[in-house]
Amino acid sequence: MYRTVTLTLALALGLALTAPVSAQDIRESPSTVDAVHVDESASRALAPGKKISYLYTRNVTQDFIPQKLTDRVYFFQSQFNGTIFYVGDEGVLMFDALDWDFLSGGHGNVGSRADVDFYRQFLDDLEAAVGEALGNVPWRAGTTDPAQLNAHTAYLSNWIAEVGKYATEKPRPVYGDYSGFDHATPKNAELVGMDLYSYR
Repeated sequence: MYRTVTLTLALALGLALTAPVSAQDIRESPSTVDAVHVDESASRALAPGKKISYLYTRNVTQDFIPQKLTDRVYFFQSQFNGTIFYVGDEGVLMFDALDWDFLSGGHGNVGSRADVDFYRQFLDDLEAAVGEALGNVPWRAGTTDPAQLNAHTAYLSNWIAEVGKYATEKPRPVYGDYSGFDHATPKNAELVGMDLYSYR
């Protein structure tokens, strides 16, 4: 449930207070829960409804990203891997509590229960889009001339890629502007498609 880490309060706060902040010239993706993006701060608690601005850019340009959440709780991320820790009088406690207000999903921004709800809705919508794609994308789609092949293996790989493309376009009006949509959704849709095709 929790483990004590042998970092001292001075070390944890010393690291957090020396984090660099770089200028941001990249357009921020919109928040999935209408949060306001703010600069990270190891000394100012993150208010509800706020998220760290330019988290991706900070991960590739800074060694680490510290964010104070409460008087003794901090979010810390480095190279897209994050955690939340409690700074006690004698050290730091890492924890994964069941009753929570802040979420560190490991690779994303500071989250809340609204983020989990949003993500679960996205997964439901993606599965529905893939189900529709499976019913509408014809077998052999993506294979232009079967007579030029020497094996049937191109059918499945090309067809599932077309399923992924079709399924990506269905949720685009709702989710298309969010971070990573264009890079992750087609392959995620293919994986969902393979699961539905193979096991349901």
